[in-house]
Amino acid sequence: DLTITKTPSGPFTVGQEGTYRITVTNDANAAPTTGPITIVDTLPPGLTFVSATGDNWNCNQTGLQEITCNNTNVTLAPGASTSFTLTVRATSAGTGNNQADVSTPGET
Repeated sequence: DLTITKTPSGPFTVGQEGTYRITVTNDANAAPTTGPITIVDTLPPGLTFVSATGDNWNCNQTGLQEITCNNTNVTLAPGASTSFTLTVRATSAGTGNNQADVSTPGET
């Protein structure tokens, strides 16, 4: 069972870039992961995708506000985690939920 934590660097300022630290953790009582890990992140209005950096993570904008990130080169042991930094630009003021979902083959 995978969990995801998304932590902003702080309040975002219109016209400037900000970052999220995204961490995926495999439950301590789960089996090791057996395939690629995929994250689908739906940014709220007012944020646009700039880039992402992290070992073996590949992220692309796949919709108007949707970012898809894949890591095909990681096996997470029970209790292990992997993370990357997602950089966004604030284009307008606003509030909203920033939802991200994580999956891997065989996850229940």
